[in-house]
Amino acid sequence: MSKKCIYCGAELEDDALFCDECGKKQDAGEKVELDRKEKQAKEAQAKAEKEAAELKARQEEKEREEAEKKFKEDAERKKKQEEEERARAEKERREKKAGELKAKQEAEKKAEKEAEDKAQEEAKLREKQAEEAQALADAAQKAKEDAEQNAREAAESKKKQEIKTKEAPQEKAEEECELQELGKPETEVPEAEEKAKKLNSTAYISLICGILAWALATTGFVPLIAAPIGVFFGIKARKSAKKKMATVGLVLNVIMVVLIVMILI
Repeated sequence: MSKKCIYCGAELEDDALFCDECGKKQDAGEKVELDRKEKQAKEAQAKAEKEAAELKARQEEKEREEAEKKFKEDAERKKKQEEEERARAEKERREKKAGELKAKQEAEKKAEKEAEDKAQEEAKLREKQAEEAQALADAAQKAKEDAEQNAREAAESKKKQEIKTKEAPQEKAEEECELQELGKPETEVPEAEEKAKKLNSTAYISLICGILAWALATTGFVPLIAAPIGVFFGIKARKSAKKKMATVGLVLNVIMVVLIVMILI
């Protein structure tokens, strides 16, 4: 029993024409045809499988290429974004640096302008102080000249008086007689001389107050005290023999008083 059914594979008798299991006729030619068809079917199936595999491979390759393309595009887009971020950060850094530099330059210009203004103010102040010192020096020189002139006039007057006293003692006796006739005691003559000396001293006081007021003008409080006192004594001394000196002192003190009033206003 070496024979088998050509259809189901069951064991058959060697001379059996039909299969006991499937009942099909055992025809060799028909088996060949069936084998051929089966082979064609297998080949068609293999071809279909191959085509399906190729199609799947092509799809996978396409998907892989698309994935690579997408990855590349994503990488390029990310790189571009990073470059844009770096460019924006660099731009912001440059703008910040430029702003800081501009602020620094403006601060330096402002400091230079303030220093220049301060220097100009100091120069004006020094110039004003120099002018005041020059005016004070001029006033002191004028006062000195006036004092020397007054001293010379006083010396000449004294000299003339001495000459007059030596040459005309009789006139003095006559004046004393006239005073006695008018009922005035001789003691009033020294009193008049004392009064004249006091008036002359007020002229010196007025001039000294004026010089002090101008010399110590920057202190602030000395002129407030010295100038009014100088004005008072200057007015009082205009009735004395030192009228020119009193006038100089009065002018210095009056100018200082006017300046003080203007400053206070």
